[in-house]
Order: sequence, then C-alpha cells, then structure tokens
Amino acid sequence: MSTVEGAVSYPFRHYPDAGAAIEVAQGVFWLSTPLPFRLCAINLYLLEDDDGWTIVDCGYPRAAVREQWEAVWAATLKSKPVTRVIITHYHPDHAGNAAWLSERWGLRVCMTRAEWLTGSLENLDPDDIARRHDFYRANGLNETLLKEFMTGVIPYGVQLPTAYNRLVDGDEFTIGGKAWKVIVSQGHSPEHASLYCAETGVLLAGDQLLPQITTNVCVWPSEPGADALGLFLKSLDHFEAVLRPDTLILPSHRRPFRGVHARIAELKRHHSERLDDILALAADGPVTAGALLPHLFPPDLDGHQITFAMGEALAHLNHLVESGHLRRHVENGVTSFALAERPGR
Repeated sequence: MSTVEGAVSYPFRHYPDAGAAIEVAQGVFWLSTPLPFRLCAINLYLLEDDDGWTIVDCGYPRAAVREQWEAVWAATLKSKPVTRVIITHYHPDHAGNAAWLSERWGLRVCMTRAEWLTGSLENLDPDDIARRHDFYRANGLNETLLKEFMTGVIPYGVQLPTAYNRLVDGDEFTIGGKAWKVIVSQGHSPEHASLYCAETGVLLAGDQLLPQITTNVCVWPSEPGADALGLFLKSLDHFEAVLRPDTLILPSHRRPFRGVHARIAELKRHHSERLDDILALAADGPVTAGALLPHLFPPDLDGHQITFAMGEALAHLNHLVESGHLRRHVENGVTSFALAERPGR
C-alpha cells in the first residue's frame, strides 16, 4: 500500500531488514545500511545480470556494514558473483567500502574521473579540517560553532582502490538484458553518476534526487567561488527533461518514490524561497554565510552538519553573486555579501 504526500508517492512502506534486500523492480534489489551520523542510513542496490550482479554504491566503511553485505550476498546472489561495482560519487557513505569490495570480488570499481580524483585527494590532505575551520571563520562563523565543528567533524577516512574504471556521461551498461545509461550531474559533488533504465522507467538516483530531505549543495574551501547551486539547478532541468513522469526513483536516502516531476518542482521552489530569504536579509545590510545559519537551518547543528550548512549557505550566496543580485566584499579577512547596486531579481 502506497503512502502519498501530494503528487509524490512511496510504493514501499518499510525499509529492508538488516542483512536483507527487497526486490523493488525486476532484477533490482534494495538494501539499507547504517551511518554514524544523523542521516542514519543509506540505500544500496544490487542489479541482477545473467552471469552476475552489479552493485551500485557500497556503504560507510565499517565492519557492521560489511557484515550486512555478506549476509545479503548469501541470501540474494543465487551462487552468481558480483561482476561490477558502480559508485555514484566519492562521499564516504557511497564509496566507503570501495577498496574492500574491489579486493573482495577481484574487480575495479567504476566511477567518474572527478569523483575518484577528489576522493583520492581527500585522503592525501592532512590539513583538510584545519583548512575548513579557517575557511568558515573567514566566512563569518562564530567561535561557538567553530568549536562545535572541530569537536564533531568526521574525517573523510575512505580507502579508495588505486585503480578504477572511468565512467562518463552517456555510458551504457546492459544489465539483465536492459540498457542502463549513466547520467552525470553536478552541484552535490563534482561528477555524480546516476543510472537510468528508460525501458523500465527506473532511476538509481544517488544523492541527486531525494524525497523529503533536500540534497546538500555545497561550496568547499578548494573552490570558494563555485556556483554549486547553479550547477545543481541545471542538473534538475536535465532530469526533468529526460525522465518519464512515472519513473521509479531509487534514492540513496529515504524510501523509493514516484512523482519525480513534482519532486523536482518542490526542490526548485525550495531553493528559490531560500534565495528570496537571503535577499530579504541582505536588504538590511551585508550578510555572511555564518550569520545566515540561524535563519536557514535548525539551531542544534552538530559539527558534521555545520560543514554542510556553511557550504550550502555559501552556495546560495555565490549563486546570487553569479546572477548579479549580490556583490562579494572582503574586509579584515572576512567575506560578506551585500545587495548589488542594480539587482535584477
């Protein structure tokens, strides 16, 4: 029985039990594994082929997750091996067990180049957390939240394999006799790869299309002027153009859903309202990303969430600069944003 929220519906009421998988489309199996932060869980998927299985995303790097994988394989694989691993993007809940899976099944994982390189760089950067601390201070985050960030931040800590198979936009895999096409999108991560079967109307969406919660769109210290929100909105436009209205969306977080066009409209509306809120605040004087946090997010952010909140505040501010509504100003090492002289919005 479906639960319906507006035009978005949820065909599956319950999550899979630990160590079990649910068939959500012909030859497509859904499992859920735990995370060590407030998001709680990530969805992972298995696709059945004639001679083996494709895994999409591999979970957070913990022994308990690997034990769940072993239990699912014992119950689901029908004595066929895993022959392919596709990783949507480099974040630790998606790529965390990449090296283990690669070794466990004797294969190279498939990722886009930017995702593999970014994840590899994270592992080589011992100053990442200190650099983020300084970046957030320079963008107006107060000392109390800076301390909370340093106390609660979770280091990257993912071991990626030293070799991989590169994915590019438009790549196709034949799995179970059906064509699955790679759709590369941006905004949440550098080159996020989703997997779409037009014949059956199923999208393995990764983090690009989520129900109930919004995808984090983030600016990082390595690219402080990035228009991540602009890239994300363009990706939404692309999904809206290519996806069938009845597409079953298999997201990385929360339950599978239908009503993708309605959900895309909700996401666009959410970001438009947030941009309007920031412009209203800027009408009273220059703002910083740190000063926006109480207006945009709940008051009880932990150290892990502060990263995403600051990144998202900056994504909206940078987008307003790119569109000519705000101008950026740096004084005494702190970046602020003020209304442009002739806002066009």
